[in-house]
Amino acid sequence: MYDAVFNLIPCNEQQRITAAKISRLLGIKEAEVRHWVNRMRSSGIPVCSDRRGYYISNNTEHVKMQIASMENRINAMQNAIGGLHLFLAGKGSYVNT
Repeated sequence: MYDAVFNLIPCNEQQRITAAKISRLLGIKEAEVRHWVNRMRSSGIPVCSDRRGYYISNNTEHVKMQIASMENRINAMQNAIGGLHLFLAGKGSYVNT
C-alpha cells in the first residue's frame, strides 16, 4: 500500500492530492493514508501538505514550512497533555455542572 499511496502523490505543488481522494481511489481509510504519508516522511521523502492536499517537494523552504507546521501541532498537543496532567494532579479547573 505504501507504493500505491506514494504513486498518487504528485511532485508538483500545483497538483496536490487530498487524503480523501487517495482514500477513495485506493479504498482505504484516510487514517491509513496519513499512516503511509508519515512512513514516507520518516524515511526521508519530503511530503508536504496543507489544506489543499499532499505533494512531494524538493523546495527546502516548503520542507521547512512543513516542519514548522508539524512542530506547532506537537507543541499544541504537549500543552493539552500538560493540562490533562494538571487535572490528574488535582490542579485542573474542571467544574462539573
